[in-house]
Amino acid sequence: MPHAQCPMPNTTINHTALADLLTTAFSDLPKKLRVFSSDRPGYVALRQNGVLLCDYWLDKGEVLNAICGTVTSTISNEGWQKVDTIELCLTHHYRPVSVLDFSTKFPNSKRGIRGIKLQYQSQVAIYSPTQMIANNLSFPEVLTNFLQQISLSAEAFANHGGIIAAFEAEQILLTLDAAVAVTKLYRGNQIVPLAEISSQTISDMLGSMGKWLQGNCIDNGRLIYKYFPSKNHPSDDNNITRQFLATLGLIRYAQFTGQSDRLLMADRNLTYNLAQYYRLQSGISGSEHRGKVELGTTALAALAILEHPDRDRYADIFHMLCQEIETFWQPNGSFCISSQPRSQNLHPGLVLLFWASLYKVNHEQYLLQRCRQSFLYYRQWHLEHRHPAFIPWHTQAYALLYDETCDPLFRDFIFEMNDWLLPMQQWEQLRSLDGRGRFYNPAQKEYGSPHAATTGNYLQGLVDAYRLAKQSNDTPRANAYELAIWRGLRHIRQLQFKDDVDMFYIQERSLISGGVRTTVYDNTIRLDNVQQSLMAILKLYNLPEFPQQPPQPKIAFQKLKQKVDIAPIMAEITEKSPLWFYDTSRQQKLAPQQETQSIFLKRAVKPFPVGIENARDVHESCPTEVAKEFPVVMNWVEDFVAEIGGELGRVNIVRLAPKGRVYSHIDHGEYYRLRDRYHLVLQSQSGSWMKCGSEEVTMHEGELWWFDNKQTHEAFNPAEEWRIHLIFDVLPKT
Repeated sequence: MPHAQCPMPNTTINHTALADLLTTAFSDLPKKLRVFSSDRPGYVALRQNGVLLCDYWLDKGEVLNAICGTVTSTISNEGWQKVDTIELCLTHHYRPVSVLDFSTKFPNSKRGIRGIKLQYQSQVAIYSPTQMIANNLSFPEVLTNFLQQISLSAEAFANHGGIIAAFEAEQILLTLDAAVAVTKLYRGNQIVPLAEISSQTISDMLGSMGKWLQGNCIDNGRLIYKYFPSKNHPSDDNNITRQFLATLGLIRYAQFTGQSDRLLMADRNLTYNLAQYYRLQSGISGSEHRGKVELGTTALAALAILEHPDRDRYADIFHMLCQEIETFWQPNGSFCISSQPRSQNLHPGLVLLFWASLYKVNHEQYLLQRCRQSFLYYRQWHLEHRHPAFIPWHTQAYALLYDETCDPLFRDFIFEMNDWLLPMQQWEQLRSLDGRGRFYNPAQKEYGSPHAATTGNYLQGLVDAYRLAKQSNDTPRANAYELAIWRGLRHIRQLQFKDDVDMFYIQERSLISGGVRTTVYDNTIRLDNVQQSLMAILKLYNLPEFPQQPPQPKIAFQKLKQKVDIAPIMAEITEKSPLWFYDTSRQQKLAPQQETQSIFLKRAVKPFPVGIENARDVHESCPTEVAKEFPVVMNWVEDFVAEIGGELGRVNIVRLAPKGRVYSHIDHGEYYRLRDRYHLVLQSQSGSWMKCGSEEVTMHEGELWWFDNKQTHEAFNPAEEWRIHLIFDVLPKT
């Protein structure tokens, strides 16, 4: 929302009024920035309906006076009163960057946040963060263009006194409407808070995405695959697989709205794409296509026909597509396709989604048998070659199969896959607020870069996982999936072109509005950016039980005692220190605990009850063989439980290695669902840091804490010595 407004019409705005407006807008900035009193350069750009009329840099004198003087004098001149937006960047924190450090100081994540200045002798190029966004420029492009301009290599540039500088900037957009409004920008946009996402927002996203798809479907039925908003024209690229995904999205959207014109458009698109499919299959190359048709494309074409309300009209083509798919299937459940990870992670899931959808219609037993065989094969394959791209398609396929068969194998694997996926969603750990909610693991580059299409795709699977968790009364898991869905929707909304502020540099706004950027720093709109997100939202509309707004943050920690006499407890543990190595199963079997060591005093009763395979679903606990070696510890725990009332569950003494981490996880299972978790801090030289949900605390020796281990949590030991906690669970009184 606009940060401040000037009460007088823009035709009479003066220097003083504008200065007051800008000063008020930035009154919350830290004093150390001093962006208005510095003589650092300021960038000014004047636009009308997104068209850049002129731009310039001010580099002399106090920047506030300079900006106000030039802006007011410019817009008061006859001929310049057509200006409707003024883009400002107040720069600060300049520092030199070497050519060798270029890629680390100018990563993609800083596009739109950081500016760049290049200088060689008298030639200078300087780009503000908003210029980078408006022109969709990357830092390597800026450097390459400058080197070409001065006819030097990067090495020669560095060796002959070339200068590279990075800087930050406060970004402002002045909107000259009936009154002058000032909007503070972040990466040329405004942050979308999670709290502002609601069912109404979802409805608006659905309508605007559907409208974008309609507006980008040309007369012959073809959808524009990729559009460059900064260049104001579409790309010549195409991708037949993603085109059929969009066909599927169009069909579902048309059926959801019930509007005949949208169904006719979906039908034209299906007819067009089928023609292109057979054109490619026959070996006739076209300039708009790259590569051959793949198995997943065939499956999507068949699925689009299956979901078409008049599918009988395509019966012959549908039969041929089904036969084509059959030829790829192997008796062991695999498909005869490329062994490349991309192929294995994508195409089998698409086929299984089609087959599961077809089985829901015809209930042919041979089809179910093939799905089961492929499920067993690809479940094992995925566990040996984990990759997030595998998860959403297989999740959707197995959710359909579970609906039809109630086989818990399908449901449990869905939970296993999506539980593994959740830690990839970036939230508190990501400093860039606009990126929060995306799925990206920077430590695993092979999983791919952040992308709107992948976020939308993961959301589709998570909606199915959420639905099954709710059906199974698995509340902690359903809550975790629900939060991930809301956060993912927040990120998609952040990426969507939605108003005149985030389209301030767009000329043809009717072609762009409702579209979804690829990333926060790349404004390219790709067809599947919109389609994947649209299909996720359509799934949500089939879940009337999905909440109307995101959950309120839950309390994660509570300190109960702070001066516990831990000396006798520590003396006993120190005396029995060899027992740290008695049982190493926890750190070996549980990846989040790999940097810990444990002494188990009470654990799950074995053998497990019939039908239960994991200790997290076993309610009964019993003392271990070594519990008798720790009478002081056990007496303290039992006295505390008697004090608060309840039943003591498992008891562990756990130590975390120096500089070690307990990695982000949730304690799932029926045992944890009913119990409270407690930590008594026994040894923590520098304080024991823990994070749970969105809360962070530092615990200290002698403190007893309750925390909600059913939220995502993690820990870190910053000290040079082991951190030791006594950890135990209590079943509260009914």
